[in-house]
Amino acid sequence: MNGDRWSVAICDRYQLQLSDELTDWFDGAHCRFQSQSEFSNYTSIPDLLDRSPRHLWPGFMQPDTLPVIGNRFGDWLCMRIDPQGQVSEIVHWYHGGGDFLPFGSTLAEALLYDQCQSVRFDYHSWGEVVPLVEGRPLILEWIAKWLTTTVVTLSGIVQDFSDGRMEEGLSKLSDHGWCQAAVARDRIDLALQTPLRVQADPKLALRLGVDWEKEMTRWLFDTNTIPSEYLAKLTEMLSQENPTWFQQSWSEAERTAQEVVAIRSDLAWAFDIAGWGAFRRGETNNAIDLWWNGLHASLFSDQSTRLRSHWFDQRFGKFAAAQLYRLREHLSENQRSDPYWKELVSETSEETHRRISRYWTERAKEPGLSAAEQYECWYRAGWDIGCQEVEVFDRVLAGLEEAARHADWGSRAELAATYRTRLHRRKS
Repeated sequence: MNGDRWSVAICDRYQLQLSDELTDWFDGAHCRFQSQSEFSNYTSIPDLLDRSPRHLWPGFMQPDTLPVIGNRFGDWLCMRIDPQGQVSEIVHWYHGGGDFLPFGSTLAEALLYDQCQSVRFDYHSWGEVVPLVEGRPLILEWIAKWLTTTVVTLSGIVQDFSDGRMEEGLSKLSDHGWCQAAVARDRIDLALQTPLRVQADPKLALRLGVDWEKEMTRWLFDTNTIPSEYLAKLTEMLSQENPTWFQQSWSEAERTAQEVVAIRSDLAWAFDIAGWGAFRRGETNNAIDLWWNGLHASLFSDQSTRLRSHWFDQRFGKFAAAQLYRLREHLSENQRSDPYWKELVSETSEETHRRISRYWTERAKEPGLSAAEQYECWYRAGWDIGCQEVEVFDRVLAGLEEAARHADWGSRAELAATYRTRLHRRKS
């Protein structure tokens, strides 16, 4: 195929409507750069056009996404496809747990954020240290073209990250309105960062005689939860007498999370942080409202490892659900009788992910639902808390395809069908 028509082939294959930016990328830009960042393995377009693309991870990748650029660790930058067949955003998909984080509304934003993160962590290429800002002009020129800015502006932002001025770099990204969700996540991470996080590990927990996952991780999440006797022991063991060593800026973290909650309902980490901020200030009802509103956000959007929020009782599946259970006496009658809530906190021996997957599967089959509602239920059956059985994902992807076709969402139907084909290929 003529290389300058790849975009047409991709649109035909997946019934997409690509932006001018993505058209330019697929029609040649992806071939021009020797990337010096984390995401440097550009997907093979012939493979992307295949009936069973080898880079798809059925049952792990969200079924409305298509991988575009990978790193050396198995993660991917993926295009998220909306019902109209347009790319709504670019997400970082983490292969380790299937989590995702939006990097930006466009590929240029996502690649800029990748450049900033790469110079922070000093990624290596073929054993040699990657140059920082030097050696990046081609990719920065392409990004600048589609963000309607200058290479000088972008270089300055990347240099901020390279020089350790992360707060300044994040502020500049925010001022331009770029990479909003990723910037907010990083700001929260910075606000809650303490030297203790750097030095704490399971060995330290063992020396203290506490459980790493259930106790020390919670302390790293919120240092105010450290019992006074352990605070004294940590101060002595780590030779730190500075009282600010354990201080976090929860007010900044909460404010940032509230900004995200105001514009998105699908990112669990924003509700988790905003709710905890309210709770620790004694605003129980406000915390309940936030956690309840975030209850339906996918587990795979919680950024729990990065933000240290994975200390909660895992039988509830989600941080918000676990906190609401602790406050269950404060829930309204309507909340306590909510069928989804009752499934989350059920005391049966069945594993939560199986119970919740079945709940959404049964909901998807209820009479009277629109095709869009059926699609949402099937989506949650696979990616609310997740499930492990291949047979379940086969049914889920089949349900997604059927619902999408009835809704006349051609691109999402084709994606579900492609993921299902790949699933069968992996099984055989």
